[in-house]
Amino acid sequence: MAVTGQHAAHHTIVIYNVEGLDASTRTPLHLTRTTVELGAIVAEGLAAAEVPWDACHRETHGESLVVLVPPEYPTAPLVEVLPQAVAHAVHTHNPDSHGLSGTRLRLVVHTSEDPVNDYAPMSGSLSMALRLLDAVPSTTTLADSSAVVALIVSGSVFDEVVRHSAVLDPAAFQQAEVMAEEGRREVAWIGLSGHSYLSDPAVPDLRLAKSTPTDTAPDKRVSIATGTNGTLEAVEPGAARLRGVTITGGVHGTGSGVTIGGATGDYLSIGTPSPPAGKPRDPSPSGMDRTHVASTHAPAHPVTNPSTEAKATAQIHGGVAATGNSAAVGIVHGVVHLHAASSPSALVVPRQLPAAPGLFAGRMVELARLDRALSAAPDGSDTAVRGPASADTSVSGATVVVSAIGGAGGIGKTWLALAWAYRHLDRFPDGQLFVDLRGFSPAGEPMAPGAAVRGFLNAFGVNASRIPTDLDAQAALYRSLVAGRRMLIVLDNAATSQQVVPLLPGSPTCTVLITSRHRLASLIDRYGARHLSLGVLTHEESRSLFATRLGTVRVAAEPFALDELVNLCGSYPLALTITARQAATRPAIPLAEIAAELRELGLEMLDHDTDSAASLPAVLSWSLRHLTEQQRTVFALLGIAPGPDIDMLAAASLTSLSVTRLRRVLGTLEDAFLIDLHTHGRYAMHDLVRAYAVTTARDNLAEPLRSAALERIMDFYLHTAHTADRLLDPHAALARPRPPVPGIKLHTLSDASAAIVWLESVHTHLLATQRIAAGIRRHHVVWHLARNLTSFHQRRGHLDADLATWNAALDAAAHLPEPAARILAHRYVGRAHARLEQYDAAIEHLHQAAARAEHNHDTTQQAATHLDLARVWGQRRDDRTALDHARRALELYEGTDNPTRQALARNAVGWFLAHLGEYDTAREFCRAALTLLSLHHEPQVEAAALDSLGWIDHQTGNHDSAIHHYHQAVTQYHSLDNAYEAANSLDNLGHPYVALSTPARVRDLGWSGGREYGCGHQVIMNGL
Repeated sequence: MAVTGQHAAHHTIVIYNVEGLDASTRTPLHLTRTTVELGAIVAEGLAAAEVPWDACHRETHGESLVVLVPPEYPTAPLVEVLPQAVAHAVHTHNPDSHGLSGTRLRLVVHTSEDPVNDYAPMSGSLSMALRLLDAVPSTTTLADSSAVVALIVSGSVFDEVVRHSAVLDPAAFQQAEVMAEEGRREVAWIGLSGHSYLSDPAVPDLRLAKSTPTDTAPDKRVSIATGTNGTLEAVEPGAARLRGVTITGGVHGTGSGVTIGGATGDYLSIGTPSPPAGKPRDPSPSGMDRTHVASTHAPAHPVTNPSTEAKATAQIHGGVAATGNSAAVGIVHGVVHLHAASSPSALVVPRQLPAAPGLFAGRMVELARLDRALSAAPDGSDTAVRGPASADTSVSGATVVVSAIGGAGGIGKTWLALAWAYRHLDRFPDGQLFVDLRGFSPAGEPMAPGAAVRGFLNAFGVNASRIPTDLDAQAALYRSLVAGRRMLIVLDNAATSQQVVPLLPGSPTCTVLITSRHRLASLIDRYGARHLSLGVLTHEESRSLFATRLGTVRVAAEPFALDELVNLCGSYPLALTITARQAATRPAIPLAEIAAELRELGLEMLDHDTDSAASLPAVLSWSLRHLTEQQRTVFALLGIAPGPDIDMLAAASLTSLSVTRLRRVLGTLEDAFLIDLHTHGRYAMHDLVRAYAVTTARDNLAEPLRSAALERIMDFYLHTAHTADRLLDPHAALARPRPPVPGIKLHTLSDASAAIVWLESVHTHLLATQRIAAGIRRHHVVWHLARNLTSFHQRRGHLDADLATWNAALDAAAHLPEPAARILAHRYVGRAHARLEQYDAAIEHLHQAAARAEHNHDTTQQAATHLDLARVWGQRRDDRTALDHARRALELYEGTDNPTRQALARNAVGWFLAHLGEYDTAREFCRAALTLLSLHHEPQVEAAALDSLGWIDHQTGNHDSAIHHYHQAVTQYHSLDNAYEAANSLDNLGHPYVALSTPARVRDLGWSGGREYGCGHQVIMNGL
């Protein structure tokens, strides 16, 4: 059986009901005869669908007959064959049947996966099928037409069978909503008899082949279908196919006749009716698209063949349906005449899509989002399967579906649009329009809307003399041509919404896909465009692109080099394709060498001297053409700003613009997809876009402008960091940086917690600022950044970063006039080495610091350096030498007016005495430190003294007291947000708990969690 469609692997429920069966005019005998004859007709229809009547379970439900078809029989014939066979049988029986005279049927096809017993359907699916049968749209659709059968299918049947059928046209079905159980809404699809859409001449007209005429009059049952090369075929059962009829124009139906014709070839005329007496013949205008005519028993007028005499009349029984390039006629009694065409105008079907992208990879998520955006119409219907406007699309509120793909240049917008279009060509049988609006291209100015509209009119074959000169009139003509047609319009590379609006169709049967480097705000606001922002590919999609171009063998041979190529390209589609092209054209060069070249040359390797479309810098440059000079300047300055992103105040300092004005400029750059707005108000660029911004700044901005901008942004970060450091360590010796340059706007930090949050968010930026400052010899910025990051680095355990910043500060100190700058730099470099357990280097730098401090008679720095040396020797387990340095530090501090540093030195002496076993003396020194701190509060030193007392108590067996002191120390460190030292004290806290045989308590306290910081116990000595 030559039918198509997806076969359901479950039971199919078929229900039919006779329209008006319970009418009062019907006698009981009449009703009985109707039921009997109807059963015979349905049995005949099932036989035509190759489903045995006896194989089906049957039962009545009120005035409806339910037929449950076993799962071994496919669903497709029950939709493609059964309704038409039943309709034909009703046509045949109606004129002389006692029971079926004037009868019309509603036929439901629904599938069920519910469990069955003896072929009895469960209540859920049966209830749904009955609801489909009795729904208001089902009854009114049949009542308002002259068809004899209304086919109602559930949404699942439509998706499985109708949508994929070569026999049926989904456009002939109307969508309707049916109330299901519990207030749910289900979708149903309704089609009427007389709508036959055979699209393949190899598919026989089964509903006719299974039928037998009931009279002996000349009978031509004609099915007209699209044949090969655009020809039509009139199929007669048992006879040869009639060929040579070509549809090139519109379809027109009047009365019981249909005319299909075009400007060239032949057209087919069947049963053109005579006008009533005294009235002129209704003209048959050519070029009308999608006309639906349905009638029965209408008299026909004889039609004369131009080449022969009129031989007969033709009478049509059943409906006449015409859509686009196909028509179906019920039964024609008489002769079918072929006529030469006169002057109907041709209806052109444009196919303007460029070639599909050859290297397309990935984008499955984006394609799915386009499917959802372009299939869900505002009224809730499915634009992928909606029919012609003249049939069913006059739905209140239905609008054209528009989707706008936005993204930076070279991100793959056009590729995505074309890939989606080629995947869904079947949705747009009436053609596809495409135009490059040249919004961003090397060709110069964007295309004027009028030029684009005229191009579309030319595509439809409109004579130049008929094209109006006014843009509004041109757009109106264009909208008239696409009205009611299922078309895809791709508007590529749009510059503005104003360029696009005249090209938007008014018909909801059309779908519009737009690509642009701008976020087309008014299209989203006024026309409800669905916006899809396109980003870079995923890592796996990027690898897949290389594999598509280079072959799986080559990429599999160098997986690490492939990953590096992907990372160097930042998964940016154009960069990936350029690199893939370079690798493909140099097959002998290993991917590792290409990666090394890309690493060295960067953006230069992605350039091209002669082909701008193959150059990433050139493609990105086109995005700047629509920007003002100020906007281009801000874009370039953002490229040279330190750090991976920037917030509003930092950007205001960089650009010297007011926040209000800057917000507008950044909004424009964001709409142009040159920057992205991330969380917490931070703006970022893709690495390659940023590299282009850096090039733009270097080539297009004057050096004084760049230098001034860098000075402002460096002072912004330096002075905000200084404010943060004073909140974290208010008792540290003040080292104030130079006053900031004019024009910067600092952050307001309220407390130490706010300082920590800000420092964590910009830590990378501060390190980058120091590197830039070193490069342009702003030595005081380099040094002060190291100084103001020290407390934060120690609290967060950023040991490597601490060493790196102080090494840079030591180099910068050689260029600063203050002797203390080099002393402190040596000290802090030594301390950083000590924390990394690099003791020899630490001692060397600390001795240099001590010598310079003594040479400059700097008592405070001498004392601080001795405390640092005490720490290092203690870490080397030489507690005696460590104690000597601690006592020397205390002696020096007692000669100064700095009680908190005296307390720090006392605690250090107590700590090393304890390690030498002198616990009582050690406890006295540590308690003395706490007493001094009670008058001069310094929580960091206080926490260190509490930790020392906890250690002494534990060593002397006072475990409860040790736990108490450790708890106090941990609480103090937590209040300071000092995770590094809190971890040390937690580490120590576990020992007295173990000694008290409470290991569970140790686990609860997270003793082992302290080790995650990679640190053992260290004494806090933060003196200067």
